[in-house]
Amino acid sequence: PHTPSPPHAPRLPAADSSFHHQIMQNQSPRKNHIAERAKQTLENSFLMQLKKQQQLQQEILLQHFQQQRQQLAEQHEQQLRHHLKKAMEEAALREAREAREAREARERHERDRVELLRKKDKHEPSANASTQVKQKLQEFLKKKQAAANANGTVPGSPYRNWGIVKSSSGESITSTTSAATHPYRLAAPLPLTVHAPPTPSPAYYPLRKTASEPNML
Repeated sequence: PHTPSPPHAPRLPAADSSFHHQIMQNQSPRKNHIAERAKQTLENSFLMQLKKQQQLQQEILLQHFQQQRQQLAEQHEQQLRHHLKKAMEEAALREAREAREAREARERHERDRVELLRKKDKHEPSANASTQVKQKLQEFLKKKQAAANANGTVPGSPYRNWGIVKSSSGESITSTTSAATHPYRLAAPLPLTVHAPPTPSPAYYPLRKTASEPNML
């Protein structure tokens, strides 16, 4: 039996083949343009994402820097407050110490002044009494000397004046004359140096306290 041969594909005419080739050539640039646009879109999207990431990192770094800056400013302010407080406390302590020292110096000066016035008031009556005693003693010595001069004797001396001797007739003769005429020669005593009696100390004359005198004890 005769086996039929398979059917062959229909062949296009020459004019139709050239038209198909032209269509394929016209579609190739269009595909290339679409692929180029897709590639450019992907690149632009990647660049945008990268730019956003960089901006986000910059914002994070800036925020971190601002936080550190604020912390440093707060620490610096705390240190300034601490130093200022310490300086004020030291100044207050120094002023208090100076005021205390000045007050103690004033009190010490006042005590010294009061003590000096007390000693001065205590010694003034003794000085006045000593002056009065000296004046009275001088008056007494003057009176005694005047009385001694009136009697012709040297004050304070128990010896008589050997320079003048009275005769039996009552006439006064000197020691040289009496030695020549009088049978009994009397040797004139050695001259005595007249000294004023020592001034007794104020303690020798006890003073009486009057009612007008304040009690100094």
